[in-house]
Amino acid sequence: MPELPEVETIRRQLEDIIVGKTIGKVTVLASKNIKLDPENLIGRRVVGLHRQAKVLLIKLDNNHSLVFHFKMTGQLIYEKDSQRVRGGHPTADWYKPLPVKATKLIIEFIDGGKLYYNDQRGFGWVEDLPNDKLAERLKNFSLIDPLSPQFTWEYLAKICRSSRRPIKLTIMNQKELGGVGNIYANDSLWLARIHPLQPSNTLSDKEIKHLHQALIQAIQEGLKYNGATISTYLDTKGKKGEYQQHFKVYSRAGQKCLRNDGGVIKVIRVGGRRTFFCPVCQKLRV
Repeated sequence: MPELPEVETIRRQLEDIIVGKTIGKVTVLASKNIKLDPENLIGRRVVGLHRQAKVLLIKLDNNHSLVFHFKMTGQLIYEKDSQRVRGGHPTADWYKPLPVKATKLIIEFIDGGKLYYNDQRGFGWVEDLPNDKLAERLKNFSLIDPLSPQFTWEYLAKICRSSRRPIKLTIMNQKELGGVGNIYANDSLWLARIHPLQPSNTLSDKEIKHLHQALIQAIQEGLKYNGATISTYLDTKGKKGEYQQHFKVYSRAGQKCLRNDGGVIKVIRVGGRRTFFCPVCQKLRV
């Protein structure tokens, strides 16, 4: 699933391509989880692209937004003439003639460009919503994320002190902190030297401040390297994300800790997700 850096990278690159374009035709190929009336989109002009947590919003000139949640396997592919740009979950469909079996929605612009929404598993969703309904629909996706000015260490402390859950689950709770998924949660906790199972309400102010900075650092590094390439992930310019070359602990089970402290990275399950940590520099306090 694309996390904040991957979705933000997609947003920035699609913004350069489709803002100002006018929709000429919309084709819904699979109605499941696609909630829109094609006729209401024809003639509408794209005025901007926004992101809320891991959700992508294409803003239109009628005070509506097309809202995309990629879930596990959603992807967007823009194509015009010989140009093809892509983002989201990587599959071989990125390179095949479009549409493909996984294509759920096609948005055609009057200049000949086409935007394809594909989703192999079908868990993602797309909706056309009036902007005054966005807050209610996206109430489970916090406006505050590690890139937000509102993301202060005091805000993080408030979240932590209200929960006994393992800290990894707390920082992945999209309702309270947007955009942090499995990769960046693992690496942030390593940066802060905090065990992923440490109960959130047991963290000291010092630890919370370290974690606050670690979350920002991990997300900013993800953006710097255009996100992570798992399998064949490419950004919308066809460039591979490179953050996977800079993983701190994620997907490094059995390897030596990068701190050279004698630790070997272990993997456990937390909330059903694979979780990586160093038993030497990320000790669980009882």
